[in-house]
Amino acid sequence: MTYLRLTVHGRWREMGLGSTQDIGLKDARAAAARWRTVAAQEIDPIKQRE
Repeated sequence: MTYLRLTVHGRWREMGLGSTQDIGLKDARAAAARWRTVAAQEIDPIKQRE
């Protein structure tokens, strides 16, 4: 499993991006960049994804 770790509202969050068998490195990096942008706007990416 590929995880993205970040801080939102002063709390550590760990978000799964997908299985390493299903998602390639390039796609994982693109998804991580997208979710970091969301987190920079003080929005919880896990709640946003749901």
